[in-house]
Amino acid sequence: MQRQLPSADLAETNLLASIFVEPSLIVTAADMLQADDFFSKNNAIVFTAMKSLYEREKEIDYVSVGEFFQENPSLGTISLDYLKFLSELTPSADGFETYLEIILDASLKRRIIKVSSEIVESGYRQNQTAEEYLEAVERQVYELSTSRKTSDFEHVGVVANQYYAKLEKVGKLGQKVTGLNTGFSSLNDVTTGFQPEELIIIAARPGMGKSAFAINLALNVARPSSKGETKHVALFSLEMSNEQIVGRMLSNLSGIDNMKLRKATLRPEEWKELGATINMLQDYGIHFNDSVASKVGELRAKCRRYKNEGKLDLIIIDYLQLLSPSSARHSNRQEVVSEISRSLKQLAKELKVPIIALSQLSRSVEQRKGDDRKPVLSDLRESGSIEQDADIVIFLHSDDYYIKDGSEPTGLIDVIIAKNRQGMSGVELKFRFARQQSRFYQIEQREN
Repeated sequence: MQRQLPSADLAETNLLASIFVEPSLIVTAADMLQADDFFSKNNAIVFTAMKSLYEREKEIDYVSVGEFFQENPSLGTISLDYLKFLSELTPSADGFETYLEIILDASLKRRIIKVSSEIVESGYRQNQTAEEYLEAVERQVYELSTSRKTSDFEHVGVVANQYYAKLEKVGKLGQKVTGLNTGFSSLNDVTTGFQPEELIIIAARPGMGKSAFAINLALNVARPSSKGETKHVALFSLEMSNEQIVGRMLSNLSGIDNMKLRKATLRPEEWKELGATINMLQDYGIHFNDSVASKVGELRAKCRRYKNEGKLDLIIIDYLQLLSPSSARHSNRQEVVSEISRSLKQLAKELKVPIIALSQLSRSVEQRKGDDRKPVLSDLRESGSIEQDADIVIFLHSDDYYIKDGSEPTGLIDVIIAKNRQGMSGVELKFRFARQQSRFYQIEQREN
């Protein structure tokens, strides 16, 4: 027995009839529907004619629609009898929204069936890996799930009221942080916390402490609040294993030297402290995914799933240059990095969460002397469009990195806010980096 595709013939004819009765309804229909949402070919081309007349600011009735077909024979032929039949129907005045929903529902089901068939057919091709196939499947399913989510214009007054309500809430609570709390008051003062849709770049030479700083931020954001609320952080490391990251986190929270942890040479009281720290870490909203390959598209698909599960407030990527773009059409490394940074910014906007991406600075920084070794925005320009795409650029710099004479390192590190699209930039914050515990301490607090 042959199966029938989902259709909504009655809803289609009633919707078109409603527009003949009340032509102003075409405004909503044109915004919500496409011609291919109609199962009936005749209804699809009648709708196309109505939409074209509306766009040309012409009247919509069965005569004008009939004349439109005479002037545009390539659309197809519809008899005047059918147009007259539609115009003489008397659909329920309150049923228009229902007709819309029924048509859209049937249309989406047909698209799901079509895409499902394409997915099955694509699986038999030999020119793609399983990972590439899975990425394509996830992308198609995601596009289906979001295809009916329309974004209407928002009046400035509505947005202003929302903004005021947000400020009022922050003011009443006495908060200085409107975004994610970084856990460092001096950094919060400059950024007001990391905001949804922001791309935050943390850049430095290797060994300056980028990964450790990112781990500190992850722990601070994901720490359960006094009210038991937990923010969720997705941490993608293309450089360290999950166990290596957890080792650093345990060292940070317990204060136990990281090398002692790795060697398991702990005193009895340290074993006890380690056990307590592991129990505490169970309540932190940190999620690893070491199965992620280096392609941006695969990372995007996994983040979408986290978001749909309600477990995503911050994404951290260590580090940007280890990612590869979804396409291979680029002629040089600069174009590759540009596509990656642009894709991450688009992902932050799509998921409405901040993304922290670590970035490695080139060796040219080391060729300068003294204070000139401090990174500046121009050091990013050879790395594609990172500087342009980022909302916040943070550089890490420590003179300890350049000690060659055996002097005792100070542990001092500058956290430089080189770019801040929504606030102060050119600000240097002073921190101390306890490398053995992967822990950052602020030693200077900014005053408002």
